[in-house]
Amino acid sequence: MLFLKEQYMTNAQALLHNDLHTGSIMLNQHETKMIDPEFAFFGPIAHDVGSYLANLALGYAAQEAHGKEPAARAAYRTWIAESFVETWNIFHDEFMRLWEDEGIQGEWESSRFRKRYMAQLLQNVAAFGCAEMLRRLIGLAWVQDFTSISDPRERANAESIGINIAISWLKNRQAVNRVEDLAAMMTEAKSSL
Repeated sequence: MLFLKEQYMTNAQALLHNDLHTGSIMLNQHETKMIDPEFAFFGPIAHDVGSYLANLALGYAAQEAHGKEPAARAAYRTWIAESFVETWNIFHDEFMRLWEDEGIQGEWESSRFRKRYMAQLLQNVAAFGCAEMLRRLIGLAWVQDFTSISDPRERANAESIGINIAISWLKNRQAVNRVEDLAAMMTEAKSSL
């Protein structure tokens, strides 16, 4: 995963939050704000988007232990998967709108290039998302979704699903063409235990 480190250290595409997850976002009916910007820097766009989608995937995996009633767990996981797809689609549409409206006129006019760029961005989102999930599952930056699971076997089972989502995203990222591909890898992941 050295290519991710190289991207992270050298690809200053945008100002990033650099610790973006659902707990960093405050919102109401009228506005959305991000908090805790202490790690902000200029880096690759895919990093923040990947981190956020990874956070949703971790929530999906953790439901294996938190969602005790199967129908309620399935409904909540469906909501997470729909939110996952909707997040990317809104990001994609807004990114493309800004590219059209705010970009340098006469530059980057090729619709084929833009389509290829967004597909490659999504593939990089998968790679950065994998890194974030593994950092949260086997690194030192654990998340409460898993640390709050008191039964070690249940926790290991849920963590195994998260790790398998991450591995699937990394191994299959080059075949990803649509956000639904990533969502399917998330919803199809099983525990290895």
